[in-house]
Amino acid sequence: MIVVRKWRLYDYWLTAVAIVLGAVGVVLIRSATLIESEVSVDVMKQTAFLGMGVVILAIAPKLNYRWLGSLAWIGYG
Repeated sequence: MIVVRKWRLYDYWLTAVAIVLGAVGVVLIRSATLIESEVSVDVMKQTAFLGMGVVILAIAPKLNYRWLGSLAWIGYG
């Protein structure tokens, strides 16, 4: 029951917009480096970071973020 409620509150539109904006970024970088016939390193890096971001975006809602409070002493001394 709790799992169903958690996914019902998930913002699918925000996820879709983030993925579309990331894809637009990859296309813009590709068009800016279109002089070369092969795919540039920048496009490959952007695609890799987009993939990592999508994976993190899928995993993050499942994590319990409250345990980060126990690590606050690292940042605040």
